[in-house]
Order: sequence, then structure tokens, then C-alpha cells
Amino acid sequence: MLAGNGVASAHGSSALTPSQLPSQWTLQAQVVIPIAALAWFYAAGVRALWRHAGVGRGVRVWRAAAFASGIVTLVIALISPLDAAASAVFSAHMAQHALLMLVAAPLLVLGEPGVAFSWVLPRDVLAYVHDAQRNRAWSAVARALTHPLAVWALFAATFWFWHAPPIYDAAVRRDALHALEHVTLLGVSMLFWWTLLHAAGRRRFEYGAAVVFVFTTMLQMMIVPALLIFSAESWYPYYAHISPAWHLSPLQDQSLAGLIMWMPSNVIFLVVGGWLVVRWLQDDERRVTEQARHLARSRRLALVPLREGDEAASELRS
Repeated sequence: MLAGNGVASAHGSSALTPSQLPSQWTLQAQVVIPIAALAWFYAAGVRALWRHAGVGRGVRVWRAAAFASGIVTLVIALISPLDAAASAVFSAHMAQHALLMLVAAPLLVLGEPGVAFSWVLPRDVLAYVHDAQRNRAWSAVARALTHPLAVWALFAATFWFWHAPPIYDAAVRRDALHALEHVTLLGVSMLFWWTLLHAAGRRRFEYGAAVVFVFTTMLQMMIVPALLIFSAESWYPYYAHISPAWHLSPLQDQSLAGLIMWMPSNVIFLVVGGWLVVRWLQDDERRVTEQARHLARSRRLALVPLREGDEAASELRS
């Protein structure tokens, strides 16, 4: 889907003006059809699941709504005039990246697409997937790639790589490279959010580690926007000649791009980090309560065999 978007709308219209934006929708088939197909397959899977198990079973209603919101976010990022605006101003392109990495990715992951798709995929495909999961070599590779440290490093490396000036400038000038940029940003972001949202609280990734995972990601993602905001020179030659209609100089556009990436990411990561802390405290409280109940039950069982007049029973009760 994102590869099609790169081919259809690779940034080649830096002369675009704000007055032209309302009509600049990316309606090419290679963009619209994959998004529509993704939404249809998910809806068909959820419908089949709910018909079999009942509404809200397997995939909860709020998760289906989250996936639908993720689809809407993809439309905004890849089909709406925002995609065309990214060809003219750097700040619009950074807004596009923020939507893909910080909004669409977690919403799609929250929708449990794997569960929904399993109800519409052919049995042969599902059998192949199950066989691959049972394969030792494949399982070892999958565990290594989904380890929280590996995911953290991959997410950080992908973010820094595609925003390095030479790589970024090459991507906005070449269709294939620009498509690969969007594919990797969304794909790695979905892996990041899947690791965080589905693994938090499990033995492999306890809540404390998840909080560190979130806040260290937030800190490393602050560096590039901060450099963009306070830099005294333009980083990306492609945006060196902005149309006067945008009323922005290249440096102003670059500072705005840094703010667009900095502020929303901080808000999102702070909210997620706070949610993890609350879940952490609730989990600890639940464990303490269970331990107290277990201890009380053990004490009651210890008293059962003793006679009421037994001195040992009196001492134990006291």
C-alpha cells in the first residue's frame, strides 16, 4: 500500500500553493485500492468472528473502532491533501511521518488485525503460518527480532536513518526510495507498538522495563526535532526553495517541522508511560492482595486440625 503511495505521489511538485490543496487528493488506484482492501478484509474477518462467537468476542468493539480509526489516519496521511502538501513544505512531510508512526501504527495494532484476518484467510495460508511458527529456526529469528531491546534499537535506527539529511533528501527525490521510507517507518512502528502494547506486563517485558522502553524512546526522538528547531541552517536542500505563497522561510518551515514531530510524540509517549505506571501499580496491588488472601487461607487451614481446648491451638491463635 505504502509502496503504491510512493510511486503515485513522490514529491515532485514543490511549487504547490495552499490555494491548490483542496483539490489535491491522491486518488490513484495503487493507493486507494490497498487501503480499501485492508479495511474490507478486517471488517469481513471481524464480522465472521462475531457471527460465530458473538459481538465483542475475540475482538472487542473498541478494538474494531481503533482499527477503523487507523484506516482513517492512513487516508489522512496518504490520500488527503496532506500528502500533496508534503511535496511543498517540510513541516507537512513531518506531520505525515508523525501520523504514520505515532497514530496509525498503534491504532492498527490495537485492532488485533491478526485475529480478524485469521477468519478470512484460506486454510492453506493459515496452515503455512502455523508450520512456520513451529519451525525452530523461524521461531528463533522471530524471538530475536521481537525482543524489546532489538525492537527499541530498530525503531531508533529507522527513525534516525530516514531523517539523516542525505538519505531524506534522496528519498523525496526518488519514487522507490520514498516508498521504502514509508513502508519501513510504518512497519517498524507497528512492531514497536505491538511489542509495547502486547508484551507489557508479561515475564519477558515487565511493566518497569516497559516504562523505561517508552521514556528512552521519547528521549531519543526529541533529539532530531530539537536539532531541527534550533539549527541555524537548512538541513534539506529539497525544501530550500519554498513558494512565497506558504509565507514560510526554509528555516521557519524546518523549525515548524521539528515542533510537529516533538510535541505530539512527547504527549503520546507521556500518556502511554503514565498508563503503564498505573497498570504497574494496579498489578502490584493485585499481587499483594492475592498473597494476603493466600496467607490468610494457609493460616485457616493450619488451625483446622487443632482441637478447641488444645494449648497449642490457643498459642497459635494468640
